[in-house]
Amino acid sequence: MKKEVIGAIVTVTLISGGIISYNYICNNRRVEQKVNEYTKVKSIKGDIEKSISGSGSIQTSRIDAIKYDYKDTVKEVLVKENSVVKKGDILITFERGNVITAPYDGIISTVNVKAESNVNSGQEVLTIKDNKNLVIKIQVDEKDLSSIKNGQVVSIVSNAYNREKFSGKVSDISEQGEYSNGVTTFQVTITIDDVKNLKIGMSVETKITVESKKNTLLIPINAVKTSNGSKHVLIYSEEGVTKTKKVETGISNDTYVEITSGLSEDDEIMIKNNTNSNNKIESKGGMQGGFGKINDNGRVKQDENMQQERSSVSKNR
Repeated sequence: MKKEVIGAIVTVTLISGGIISYNYICNNRRVEQKVNEYTKVKSIKGDIEKSISGSGSIQTSRIDAIKYDYKDTVKEVLVKENSVVKKGDILITFERGNVITAPYDGIISTVNVKAESNVNSGQEVLTIKDNKNLVIKIQVDEKDLSSIKNGQVVSIVSNAYNREKFSGKVSDISEQGEYSNGVTTFQVTITIDDVKNLKIGMSVETKITVESKKNTLLIPINAVKTSNGSKHVLIYSEEGVTKTKKVETGISNDTYVEITSGLSEDDEIMIKNNTNSNNKIESKGGMQGGFGKINDNGRVKQDENMQQERSSVSKNR
């Protein structure tokens, strides 16, 4: 009888040990599975821009109809449509000895008379377009209009010249919108700083910088969640669980957000993998797709700081 009791005790102990072992393994698997749902990212210092993008074509800033003030006969027409002229060039001569000259550098758009034509006083004889002071006109959604101001810097990319870059400034914002298909847009005019080899009619892409910060704390924008009016991020703890931490944010664009309070440089945060995150900090460079730019102020790139890291239980245990 005594042996039977001892045997029973041993059996129960072994079964209990199996249950404890099983629970330990299951718990570890749950922790590992939980962690693998997230990607670990470090906050860094860098530059951020918020911009509004648009596309349009190069246009002249000025077009003038040239009229003759007398009744006369045309002696000679020295230009034709699309002629490029300089300020002061003689364009048309008349039998009475008068001439018409170019008021500025430009392109002759139309010519309405020919040699031996009779003209009346005030008759329009040709039109000229300014080809040195060029502008771009784009349509901006009404929800973005409040962010745009005259004088804001604009980055311009030419499609005709292998995406060569130019610069400009916002010079005019329309006071009247245009409503179409449920959307209201406003015309914004951009004056090009140096036209170089740009020509009227060429297509371009523009990016208006409406706000920017330098050397500020940044994290991917999809790391920040809003709940009950406050913003927070997920922090991974040594216990194998994620915790929320309240943060305050500043400027943001489609990719990154500035953190003004709640985190420090190199703090590690967690981003859920199902957000399809593919954020990487870029070194200083040119325009990127969607015109969101993040610079790292020339800091040396390090894999642990600049790339997302996969977390696992084995790495943190």
